[in-house]
Amino acid sequence: MENNKKLQFEIVILGDGAGANLARKLAQFGYKIALIGHGRPGGTCLNRGCIPSKKLIAPIFKIHEAIKTLQKYSISNNYKKEELDELKVINFINFKKLKEEVLKEVSQDSLNSKEMMISGKIENLTYFSSHATFVDDFTLKLEDETIISYDKIVIATGSRPRVPSEIKGIDSIEYDTSTEALFSQDEISKYTILGGGVIACELGALYAACGVEVTILATGGLLRPIDDMLKKKVEQYLEELGITIIKKVQIEKIEEKNSMIKIDYSKEKLSQSLITPRLLVALGIAPNTDSLYLDNTSIEITQRGFIEVDDLTFKIKNSNHMFAIGDCVGKSQLRHGAGFEAREVFKQLVLGEKSVLSQDYMPYGIYLGTCEVAGCGKTSQQLKKERVDFQTYTKDFETTVYGKAKGLKGTCVIHYHSNTLEILGSHIFGNDAVNLNQILVPYIEEKKTLFDLSDTISPHPSLAEGLFTISIREIVYEHWKKDLNK
Repeated sequence: MENNKKLQFEIVILGDGAGANLARKLAQFGYKIALIGHGRPGGTCLNRGCIPSKKLIAPIFKIHEAIKTLQKYSISNNYKKEELDELKVINFINFKKLKEEVLKEVSQDSLNSKEMMISGKIENLTYFSSHATFVDDFTLKLEDETIISYDKIVIATGSRPRVPSEIKGIDSIEYDTSTEALFSQDEISKYTILGGGVIACELGALYAACGVEVTILATGGLLRPIDDMLKKKVEQYLEELGITIIKKVQIEKIEEKNSMIKIDYSKEKLSQSLITPRLLVALGIAPNTDSLYLDNTSIEITQRGFIEVDDLTFKIKNSNHMFAIGDCVGKSQLRHGAGFEAREVFKQLVLGEKSVLSQDYMPYGIYLGTCEVAGCGKTSQQLKKERVDFQTYTKDFETTVYGKAKGLKGTCVIHYHSNTLEILGSHIFGNDAVNLNQILVPYIEEKKTLFDLSDTISPHPSLAEGLFTISIREIVYEHWKKDLNK
């Protein structure tokens, strides 16, 4: 080891996904930083997650909606009814070309990021493209035997698709993960998706809109984080896209049979089977911690490999100099969650401040094409479990002036405290729900009330006016009336 190259840094950022921006910001503030990453910079979000999936979803659903409009309003002598009914997205778009262009775009973005970091133009930052392993709590070793010592470290190594080894036969078949589902050039006519989470539903919606016969086999319910009041609406929307949803199944065995994949499962104690030419496994994530040699450190991990951290400081438990953020921690499992955690770690390292915002308020967005699901704060099921005295306001998009004019569909749900009218949670399903819900996020974070929301001025006509201003004022007026009549 004496012949190894040895380097010393103030702070090491291990992982160049969410950690890359943190590294750049710390370097700008004068800290001597080492950023270590291998593969493509940008992490899951840029390379095989949030960004490429949205780049595919957007054009596919623009065409999907155009076809639906044409089927509804076309002059009858332009098309025969049966011709209209047979129109599919795939008749108008080269799916292979679209995938190629999206892959090219995200690959170039990743390459640009890497070139910027290795260019030496970022003062105080040294980038290492290498896998790293721990020697001890203050030391890493790179693939070329370089030894990196540090005063502090932030672990941001991300995650990969989780494929449970306990599923009998899973190792003997070929299956897709989200990466193959996004970029494979194979033609697919029938797709079975194992899982009922965000990735399963987003990719299921994408393929269903293209005319692929999609079946979702969910081992539990569908989309666990969303409010119970919206689940039936979301399921109905997915079914209208043509997706078959089978919930609460137990996978018994998977095997190859006559060049097909046979899935044996049980539902309500009844054994059933399904034959499919293609299987996507979307059963969550596994943290990239198993190859870091954490046994050489004091770092503790959960049974599934997530790093144990303090919820407010993101310091690794029983440590004052090691932090961990993002998917390797497994708290929010969201890119913006990792960004929030990185910002809070920055504030501690540079400003000596720690977080005061609970991740209970972490907003989420699920992109299902024409409609989206978004939320922030507590769900109705959480509030009931906590025995909070709350009431719920609901409003359908199509009952607002703007919603009627634009032909919008969706539902807004706002939970509020019965006495104080504090906004406890907001959950929206419908057109552009993610951006719409963001209007409510600051109100929830800052513990504002329906009084505050009703004082907001919204343009007329607008969806925000119809959902958050006019109707909310009616609740406030009723509250004032009750107070005056006491």
